[in-house]
Amino acid sequence: MKITLERVKRSPRMVDYLSRKLVRIWSGEHMAYWGPRNSGYFDLAGAGFYDGDDAYLTTKHCGPEKKIEFDIVNPEKEKSWEIPEWLRAMTFRIDYSPNCPSPVLIRMPSIRSGGIDGKRYFGFKGDKPGDLTKDQLFFGKTIGDAAARALIAITEKPVTAGVGAFHVNERNIARLMP
Repeated sequence: MKITLERVKRSPRMVDYLSRKLVRIWSGEHMAYWGPRNSGYFDLAGAGFYDGDDAYLTTKHCGPEKKIEFDIVNPEKEKSWEIPEWLRAMTFRIDYSPNCPSPVLIRMPSIRSGGIDGKRYFGFKGDKPGDLTKDQLFFGKTIGDAAARALIAITEKPVTAGVGAFHVNERNIARLMP
């Protein structure tokens, strides 16, 4: 559920209601969510979580042209989609394919390339060398699941590139999962 900043400004009851909620801050001007600790603008996967009071105090100076909205968060639903702090400090990209059995894919740069190429990880007849990705790939049902696979792979044994990056020891993954 989204509540506009303008609506909250007009009603002291809305300020009180918002103060008991966990929210994400949406900027209609930038068509993106505020990042953690006011760190810029992001899509849903990179959005920061704010206490309702803090969100209101941080944004109440904004005019209607900013189109600020507070997206009320259900903490139980959102917990599995939070990006771990260690991963935020690294170069990564998250892809989401809702119709796949493991819909979350975290791409990280290969040791050799230093960057994310974003190429396909499956081949077609007639592919040439270099058509497929050199990225490290980590699949999971949630961001937490894929991140656990990435953490194990990068701390236990460096993977140079490719799909093999997600073949890690399931026992170790279980250790990291809540």
